[in-house]
Amino acid sequence: MNLLTAAAMVAATVTGIHLPAPTGPYPVGSSTVHLVDHSRRDLWVPANPRELMVSLHYPAVPGGQPVPYATAAETKLLLQAQGLPTDAAQDVADARTNSRAQAPLPGRHPLVLLSPGLGAPRYTMTTLAEDLASHGYVVASIDHAYESAGTLFPATAC
Repeated sequence: MNLLTAAAMVAATVTGIHLPAPTGPYPVGSSTVHLVDHSRRDLWVPANPRELMVSLHYPAVPGGQPVPYATAAETKLLLQAQGLPTDAAQDVADARTNSRAQAPLPGRHPLVLLSPGLGAPRYTMTTLAEDLASHGYVVASIDHAYESAGTLFPATAC
């Protein structure tokens, strides 16, 4: 999913937002990681250490709770950046992915890095990441800090 589909997501709030199911044979696990490198300064905000938000999707064993698409605060920022009404931010945030939290990753798998462009946050690539993971890949989707719309760091950062 990309930023252009945000308008379609807002329109879908009447019936609820449903992401397409992955097409592969594996269930999908997911986790979000906040990475902080205290040895490097951020290029855009030199007073802060370099930090990234990364979403991981991977082939998993069944189980775990459904993972939300994004937080309401993140989706509000994304909708604002696209010039769309923000009153649907909670509806977008309420969407559930096909991924499961706390799902174990069995074995070794090849890694795919997804790096969105044009100001898109990592979670707009969720459908692609889930589908790749369902086919046996570990997928790391990164945010470009201070460049992507709808990216928030944890309040306890640094």
